[in-house]
Amino acid sequence: MKALSYTPTVLWFLDWSDMDASLDCIALLGLGLSTFVLLTGCANMIIMSLLWILYHSLVNVGQIW
Repeated sequence: MKALSYTPTVLWFLDWSDMDASLDCIALLGLGLSTFVLLTGCANMIIMSLLWILYHSLVNVGQIW
């Protein structure tokens, strides 16, 4: 729990042996949800919360280049 509060990300709950696939899936899920919102104009609280969680999951594990 201490690590989750320091770096909140859904990657803590996924398999660490195939991290590239996990990162790709998070990015593709975010792309799919945002495309759905863009095309339909239907943005409810659940979809926007999922997009926010996915965004913060990628931002919090990223490093300075």
